[in-house]
Amino acid sequence: SSSSLFSDSRCNSNLCLSVIYSPSQKVYNMTMSTDGGGAPNGWYAVGTGNKMKGSNMMIGWVDTTGNVVMSQRTASGHDDPVTTITAAAATMHTKQSFSNSSGTVWAWSFPLSSSDPTPGSSTSFIWALNKNNNPASSTSAHLKQHSDYGTFSLDLTKPYTPFTSSSSSSSASG
Repeated sequence: SSSSLFSDSRCNSNLCLSVIYSPSQKVYNMTMSTDGGGAPNGWYAVGTGNKMKGSNMMIGWVDTTGNVVMSQRTASGHDDPVTTITAAAATMHTKQSFSNSSGTVWAWSFPLSSSDPTPGSSTSFIWALNKNNNPASSTSAHLKQHSDYGTFSLDLTKPYTPFTSSSSSSSASG
């Protein structure tokens, strides 16, 4: 039931991050979104924790055909993230991910391991982007360094309440 789920979201002028935490499944269901899309508009990333080193990161971009690309990466420090990850593999939610002129959404799940801290009222996530770097469509494409970055603090003790809107055309979940 949704009563055992917790969620929070944060936005800045560049992107939004929404996280639904399931303690029973030990998983983060995550959505990153930005305005605009349907064509390459740079790369956007969020990750667990408050620094790049050891962060479980998801980097998203739109390729030249307008398709959404997601690449799970990690970094050993403040350096180029690699696709060789030690974290459990993410599940990409391709049906919930899209890009068009009104916006771009990347959706995925990160399983939590026993070594991950228990999410709480101040759970840290990092974000970064480079709006002027459009990687190739390969998930292992090279990225240029971020032009902007920071952290979000989410309260993952807040009960999840499903969002309902008259403009929503789908009631699918997953």
